[in-house]
Amino acid sequence: MNRMGTDDPAVRVAEAISGQGVRAKRVVHAFSAGGIVLRGQCDSREILLVGRAQQAKGGQLWALPKGTPVAGETTQHTALREVREETGLEVAITGYAGAIAYSFMERGIRYRKRVVYYTMVAIGGDTALHDHEYDFARWFPLNDALTIMRYPNEAELARRVTSIEKQYESSTKDPT
Repeated sequence: MNRMGTDDPAVRVAEAISGQGVRAKRVVHAFSAGGIVLRGQCDSREILLVGRAQQAKGGQLWALPKGTPVAGETTQHTALREVREETGLEVAITGYAGAIAYSFMERGIRYRKRVVYYTMVAIGGDTALHDHEYDFARWFPLNDALTIMRYPNEAELARRVTSIEKQYESSTKDPT
């Protein structure tokens, strides 16, 4: 019997492909750092996403740029380097955005991953110079980006960060 309480071979195949019903041989804790790169004012805010043309799970993938540290690298340096590599842009950190955590199975290994994000602004470069890891690096109007982002936890973090910025900007405007 499988996790669903059935011996149906089709269910067993689906579970094997998805990683459901499979016990992890081991658990690996992973860490990454990345950026929420923004431009424009509150009412016309844009966010930079990286994308892949076609995913095995169907459709395009749009996500925040992030990646793994190299030995001796600080979290902030990892975020700056990964955003530069994946987007082609030179960026500057403007603040701490927050962290997300998730887990996934790959080849019988359970990965528990934590990703720290910083808010950033572009200070140079060109999105045409992004590396081979993604097919695209593109600016989107914030509301459009939040609906197309593949990972809900990334979209929620971006939503929270821009909501806080919007509240701050409206509270600091000169009322005259």
